[in-house]
This record gives sequence, C-alpha cells and structure tokens, in this order.
Amino acid sequence: ATQFYQHVQKSQQQSNIVESVKDAIQGIDNDFSREALGGDEDALRIASSGAVSASALVHDGELIVSNTGDCRIVLGTKAGDGHGYTATALTADHTAENGAEVTRLRNAHPNERVIAHGRLLGSLQPLRAFGDFVYKWPYDVVQRVFGGTPPNYLSPPYLTCEPEVHCHKLT
Repeated sequence: ATQFYQHVQKSQQQSNIVESVKDAIQGIDNDFSREALGGDEDALRIASSGAVSASALVHDGELIVSNTGDCRIVLGTKAGDGHGYTATALTADHTAENGAEVTRLRNAHPNERVIAHGRLLGSLQPLRAFGDFVYKWPYDVVQRVFGGTPPNYLSPPYLTCEPEVHCHKLT
C-alpha cells in the first residue's frame, strides 16, 4: 500500500488521476522486474510467481478503483427505501470468462492460441497480474532465467499488470 501511494504521489503531476493510478501500478511491476533481473535470488523466486490486486482511492469527491487480475471491488450503497444495501460491482475479473479480455489478448497476438483450457497459454488463470514474468519477458530472457518457456510462447508479453480503472462519484 505504501509503495502504491508513493507511486501515485510521484505520478500525480499528471492532471489525470486515472493515468496516475495506472502509472503507479505499472511502476510497481517494473520495480519487481528490475529487482528480479538484478540477480537477487529472493526477488527472482518472487518474480516467478504472481499476484492480483484491487485498490481504492478517494480523490476530489470520487472513488477511484482499480483492479488487475481475478479480483473485484464491490460498492455497498444504502438502498433507496433506506432498508438494506445494494451491492454493485465496480470492476470485472480479468479471466478467460471475460470476453473483452480474451478479445484484447487475441488482438495483441493474432493467429496464436493464447487461451487454452480457459487459461493464458493453457496454464495461468488471471489474464492480468503483477509478477509472473515468465509471461512478460522476451523469449531469450525467459529461456536464460527460467530455463524454458511456456508452450506457444511466440510473441511476448502475454501478461500485463495494467489495471482497469473506474471512477465513481461519491454523494
């Protein structure tokens, strides 16, 4: 959380908070990548796994939410009649069940089988995530660092940590 906030503060010089949040999340992933390629064995071990994220930030009367991967932010609001609450999903999971995500990947990798058995290259469930650099780094780097590539690894990167960001006006 601290690293996210620090990255948002650095990129807040931009006038667009949505782009600041995207830059912050991608900046954290880039930091992980640099550390892993720097020869630190612990960082490399961590880089071979991945994580999904969801974040919320209140800024100028808006709730700014972002998600990367198969996690979701749900907003609870008081029902109009004053009894109970209504749950509204503010984000969508980034999995093979999300048609827009599959289309995004297929457009980026035409003529490739990017989704197999409901997973990225047949093995990874989330289609966006931090880490999991075996799906992001160039072929030669993945070969050198991990000793092999996933099946059908033709035109990386296949995985991104770019979040979807949505704004919700607070009332």
